[in-house]
Amino acid sequence: LPELLSAAAKMGYATFAITTNAVALADGKMVKEFLRRPELRRDVGFCISLHSHLPGVSEKLTQAPGTFKKTLAGIKAIDRAGSFTYCLYHVITTLNFRAMPRYAAFIAKTFPRTDAVTFAYMFPAGHLGAKALDLYPKVSLTAPYLKEAADTLEAAGIRVELGSCGVVPLCLMRGTERLFLKTSKTSGDDYLTFDTAKMAPFPFFDGAFNHQNRVKGPGCAKCFINRACDGVWKFYAEKF
Repeated sequence: LPELLSAAAKMGYATFAITTNAVALADGKMVKEFLRRPELRRDVGFCISLHSHLPGVSEKLTQAPGTFKKTLAGIKAIDRAGSFTYCLYHVITTLNFRAMPRYAAFIAKTFPRTDAVTFAYMFPAGHLGAKALDLYPKVSLTAPYLKEAADTLEAAGIRVELGSCGVVPLCLMRGTERLFLKTSKTSGDDYLTFDTAKMAPFPFFDGAFNHQNRVKGPGCAKCFINRACDGVWKFYAEKF
């Protein structure tokens, strides 16, 4: 990976975002290799998946026994290097949403230098089926815990984001509307996700995609933000 990024830097690429569970960084060797390459000491950022501060919950979600300690070690290796930015990514599920405030306190204490924590509602891939939907919580139940977590992190000077691809309607996010609005401002038409198999834009936010995958109830017509809201995922409406 350092060799690949080094080659890309020499070709003219200016910034690098590495999405990882940080397991391969746990022993610190790869991070030191990044540091040995002057062209990679700046403009390299890491986004690390950490879905719980509890080993049992984390490894149940990732289905990767023994990786929790390695992920923490990898984050610490990045943190110690001091040359790279990093943020954490936390998917909200039925197994972890009640612990989000404690997760936030853990992050603020253990990784106070992290730039941001992104909380994301799930966007289940179709092939996962009902098993994935079992992990999808009722959004209105999660909102108070998300608010408390966001308040804790922001008080510690850590930015809080909401994952764009799984965004839910404003009416379900009582108390966390500010997160929704901030995410909506940065999503819109300029937001691009790519299908890596063919490098074609994947339209999370265009009208055709939303019409196919989202639905609204009768009451939505009376809502003052109806025109700006795409409704809920169809699988969510069917479940709840």
